[in-house]
Amino acid sequence: MFSAPILVALMIAGAALAFALERAVRKVREAQARYKAMMAKRIAQVERLRKAGRESLGLKRELRQAKLAVRDVTLECDRLEAEIREMGRPENRLFVLDERRMVGDTDWIALVAAPLAPAGIPDPRSGPTWQGERKFRIWASSEEAVRAKVARKYPPSEGYTVTSVLPRLKPIAAMPAA
Repeated sequence: MFSAPILVALMIAGAALAFALERAVRKVREAQARYKAMMAKRIAQVERLRKAGRESLGLKRELRQAKLAVRDVTLECDRLEAEIREMGRPENRLFVLDERRMVGDTDWIALVAAPLAPAGIPDPRSGPTWQGERKFRIWASSEEAVRAKVARKYPPSEGYTVTSVLPRLKPIAAMPAA
C-alpha cells in the first residue's frame, strides 16, 4: 500500500507533529504556570494593598484624633493662660504684709491705696512703689491691730490710706513640706 519512503516520510511527519504537539503542550503548561504565579502575585499584591490601606486608614484616624487632642490641649492651655493672666492682674494679687502669726491671730485682708504720684517724671527712689490699691494679707487679733501694722509699714503721713479691712473667709491651702 504505502511505499517505504512515503511511510518513512509519514513517520517523520508524525514524529515532527508529535514533537511540535508536545512542545506546544509544554508551552501551554508553562504559560498556565506563569499565569497561576502571576495571579498568586496579584492576589498577594492586592492583599498587601488592602493591608496598607487599612493601616493608612488607621493612621489617618490616629492623626485626626491627635489633631483633635492637640486642638483641645491648645484651647485648654489658652484658657489656663488667660486665667493666669486674669489672676496675675494687679487688682487680683494678694501681698503678704507680715508672716508672723501669734496663737490668737486670725487672717485679715487689708486694701491699701497708694498716694497719687506727683506730676512730671516719677523718680523711682521716691513716691509710692505702686499705683492704685493693693490687697495685703495680715495676721492680727483685731481690725485695729491690722490697721496699726499697715500704718507701720505704709504710714498715712506718706499718703497711704487703708480703704477696707476684712477677715479672710477663704481657707488657706496647706503648703507642702519641703
